[in-house]
Amino acid sequence: MLRIVAGATVIFGLTIAPAAAQGNPPGEDNAAATQTWSVQPAGDEGADGRPNWHYELEPGETVDDVAQVNNFSAEVVTFRVYSHDAINTPEGGFTLQPADVEPTGIGAWIGLDEEITVEPGGSALVPFTLTVPDDATPGDHTGGIIASITTEATDAQGQRVLVDSRAGSRVYLRVAGEVNPALAVTGLEAGYERSWVPFSTGDVTVTYRVENVGNVRLSGEQRITGHGLFGFGEHTATLADVEELLPGQAITVTTRIENVAPLLRITEEVTVNPRPPRTTPAEALPTVLATAAVSVWAVPWPELIIVGLLVLGIAWSWWRRRQQKQQTAAMLAEAVARAREETRRELQQSAATTENPESSSGDGDSPKDKKTSAPPTM
Repeated sequence: MLRIVAGATVIFGLTIAPAAAQGNPPGEDNAAATQTWSVQPAGDEGADGRPNWHYELEPGETVDDVAQVNNFSAEVVTFRVYSHDAINTPEGGFTLQPADVEPTGIGAWIGLDEEITVEPGGSALVPFTLTVPDDATPGDHTGGIIASITTEATDAQGQRVLVDSRAGSRVYLRVAGEVNPALAVTGLEAGYERSWVPFSTGDVTVTYRVENVGNVRLSGEQRITGHGLFGFGEHTATLADVEELLPGQAITVTTRIENVAPLLRITEEVTVNPRPPRTTPAEALPTVLATAAVSVWAVPWPELIIVGLLVLGIAWSWWRRRQQKQQTAAMLAEAVARAREETRRELQQSAATTENPESSSGDGDSPKDKKTSAPPTM
């Protein structure tokens, strides 16, 4: 069984030059790898130099136009030419829905789907009609007209696959009515990372979505500003512009801001300044800044640990000195007490000696105990 792989290159012209595409699917036996072709706006006489199709119509209005398919290859090629709806890629690029997805917007309003055969180096004109539904919503609707070829190739697993290679050009339609040019910044998140080296800086990773919540395709200038507590450590990051974002579409943006000081609590504010399409004067389509802010902890743990150790060291030193002072005071008090006790005893003994002077004689006998011996009688 053959599998269909829709992985070939799709290029949509943005300049007056034709939008050429060269298929490059897997496998060595892929015929599209040697074929090059393009699609561009045309009139009854051929290509007319328009970079793409651009219309401004009322609901229910119809317009007829022509696409020219150019075959730059050296062989006859049969193309499938069809219309489809446009979307943004996750990175913000412009592409069309896969061929097996049913169109529901401008691709269905054109309704083009036919096969044409073009000679080597030749071109073919493909007329089409765009009919705006009566209930079409005001604002921008975007799609494209595609010329594709399907070739057989071998994938990396050795299986036979069908590869759909496409090239096309864009179709822009603005339906009359009230327009609302608006972008929104949603899902804003931030994280702070740094090494354990004391007094080093860290990086803030910021992730958010830019959504087109209006009904007009918009691009935008992005900027991130941040600061720590009390406004310290201000920093700014300028990002690449948001390319053309279609109504209802969104992209995810992730960026890293380096060399941010750990100021305990860091606030990051994202600002996106919408810009209208090049075909619309800015003064005719005023826009409002899209902003969002988030705060993230940036605790300087290494420095806090150092400060904590210093505080503990100082506290322990103070406690040791206090203990030593208390011990010294106790020893002094004990020495003074002993000296006083010795002095008291000495004073008592001195007083006792003064009151009884005979008590200090060498024989230790009191007067009452002494006896007089009479001489013997002869």
